[in-house]
Amino acid sequence: MNIANKLTLSRILLIPIYIALFLADFNGHYFYAVAVYALASFTDFLDGYLARSRNLISSFGKFADPLADKMLVTAALLCFMLIGRINVWVVFLILFREFAVTGLRAAVAADGVVLAAGKSGKLKTVVQLVGLIYLHFEIGFHISAVIIGDIFIGLMLLLTIVSGAEYFYKNRKKINMK
Repeated sequence: MNIANKLTLSRILLIPIYIALFLADFNGHYFYAVAVYALASFTDFLDGYLARSRNLISSFGKFADPLADKMLVTAALLCFMLIGRINVWVVFLILFREFAVTGLRAAVAADGVVLAAGKSGKLKTVVQLVGLIYLHFEIGFHISAVIIGDIFIGLMLLLTIVSGAEYFYKNRKKINMK
């Protein structure tokens, strides 16, 4: 297993630690949780960089890297939903898009086609990362002016919908409906 794949695997293994810290009940637990979340998010950047720069791209990485990303974001969204910071319908729409795109990728992969992420999907990922990190600090510092967090949640939702629609539209001819 190459270093890029080890980083992807480490991201998956950090998720239960993140959840445990988020849900724990001691002073500063949100800050420990966000540190683990940020570390896990950084491994996403680093494994992609190493895979491309050192030609370490593998079938495992193509499958596991986007799955690890979705697992990490899902964990954070569900944690914030659990404490009432993000509405259920927002989490549902974000996860619906993520599962739909993953399903599309898996379906066309069976035909030997690899679908790359588009620019709007990458922007969505960056906004999710920054927005979810901000929300940790918002709740950790008990910030009562939640407008910035609400803006991030709105942007996450908007970019989720736009990037999902764009992804399906751009790849519509690659979908074999036979």
